Amino acid sequence: MYLTQINMIRGLTKAEYFQLRELCFFSNCLYNVALYNVRKKFFADKTYLRFEANYHECKDNDNYKLLQSNMAQQTLRAVDFAFKSFFGSIGKVKSLGYQTSHKAPASIAGSSSTSEVLNPIVLEF
Repeated sequence: MYLTQINMIRGLTKAEYFQLRELCFFSNCLYNVALYNVRKKFFADKTYLRFEANYHECKDNDNYKLLQSNMAQQTLRAVDFAFKSFFGSIGKVKSLGYQTSHKAPASIAGSSSTSEVLNPIVLEF
């Protein structure tokens, strides 16, 4: 069973709402950049680009600079978690002898919003 918490943010001004949407957009773009780096490394030489190495490749990206560092790192950790899950599923399929296919994590569409890890102490409008 998976537990999910959804917070409905109400009472924001129009400017605050657009700032929050902008943060989610930057997080979405950073997720796609980080995922591209990991996928490129994996499909090129079948090695995994760990979080630490991916951080050094993404920290000069504009989307990383526009987000607060804790938000950007949580986005990079989400990519790391997605690929670790993918590798776990590969191992599970091989160990049980299933004939199903498994796909690597895919990028998120540009218009969709992503979840954002917001630190309430740091987040100020």
